[in-house]
Amino acid sequence: MWNLLHFAVALMVGINFAATAEQDVSRMLVQTVQAQLQTCMEQNADLVKRSCSNRNSSSFGLPILPKVAFHAGLNKDVENLPYNSKLVFDKVYLNQGLAYDPITGVFTCPTHGIYVFHWTITTKAGKYFYTDFMVNGQMVGRSHPNANTVNRASSSSVVQRLKKEDKVWIEPLDSYSGQYAYAGWSFYSGYML
Repeated sequence: MWNLLHFAVALMVGINFAATAEQDVSRMLVQTVQAQLQTCMEQNADLVKRSCSNRNSSSFGLPILPKVAFHAGLNKDVENLPYNSKLVFDKVYLNQGLAYDPITGVFTCPTHGIYVFHWTITTKAGKYFYTDFMVNGQMVGRSHPNANTVNRASSSSVVQRLKKEDKVWIEPLDSYSGQYAYAGWSFYSGYML
């Protein structure tokens, strides 16, 4: 019996020792991880601080893409625009990044990415102004304002992946379609996502 009691006490001391040793190991692991985390946070804080001082890169060292957005309208009504002519929205409200040219009507993509374009054409009764949305000479969208007895507007949108230097513009669908577009009611805009 005495041996059994010694054995039980020895077993309990061993379990307590093992538990204490396990706790010590766990505590040391937690302290090590906390120290590594603290070091990592300090290194990243320094990296963010350095990156933020460089305005040409993000906090991850990646280049910051230019902000690109424009919105333009017409200074005067457009009548009988010939086929293969660009519709020039010459009244610029916004031209962030200067990618839209209000003299030629061409948007030149400053950097690769996904872009969104919207345009609205309003025509008067008895006229129409069908348009094609062109990317490097290829039609990728269309608008079809046709006003039989009242003034009518048509709006369209295009979402397009573009490469740097791609050219975008709006033109009449054919030789008869650029009859009349109202200034003050016709707009063109675009931006990079």
